[in-house]
Amino acid sequence: MIIHQPAIEIVGDRVSISAEVEIETPGKTFKHSGSNRELLWVEWPAAYYYPDRARLEPFFVFCLPVAMCLGERLVVKGEISQALLINALEVIAVYKHYFPSLCQDIEVEGKGVEHEQRASGRVASFYSGGVDSLYNIVEYSRLNARFGTARLTDLWVVHGFDIKLDDSALWNETWTRLNSQITQKDRLSCVDIRTNLRNIYDTHVRWAEMGFSAALGGVAKCVGILHKCND
Repeated sequence: MIIHQPAIEIVGDRVSISAEVEIETPGKTFKHSGSNRELLWVEWPAAYYYPDRARLEPFFVFCLPVAMCLGERLVVKGEISQALLINALEVIAVYKHYFPSLCQDIEVEGKGVEHEQRASGRVASFYSGGVDSLYNIVEYSRLNARFGTARLTDLWVVHGFDIKLDDSALWNETWTRLNSQITQKDRLSCVDIRTNLRNIYDTHVRWAEMGFSAALGGVAKCVGILHKCND
């Protein structure tokens, strides 16, 4: 599987980062495009965060489980975090151990470089309004009050995961409800993120087993480094 160079685009008041991905196995295609190529994109409000460049790392994370399920090498056409390339070897081993009937051991190819890790005082959590995401808000608040740890500042709500992109009615209802749950006193920014990632996952990857965790990790890498982290 090949990941081509990503690009940044502004559409209205939103910023989008995208990259074309390509299946190498003859006869294998993506269901949505009907071909062996698909343009993946993730978008969010430009006023929230504007990246200084389009990074390949998010798309590497997105595509790793797909390449494993296809049994293809994963090729990155450009520079990528050396730490991520190295850590991917362990991820591949974990996937192969837990899902031996779904995926295969593969090789990864890319030019590894050291990326400077930036730090800020912002910390984000994915938010669905469910028990787990509500617990994150409460627990971060408790730890901050008791131990002075980092305070949760941003909540990310993703359209294109469980709510399909073409289901605008359900999305609008959900977005309105989740926004109403967050009050001014919580001092939290609620950010809507959209992605067509399921276009490649629904074809070749079982979402619950191997897709969801990679999708979360890739989106987090798209929307900037909000706090110091390692790949």
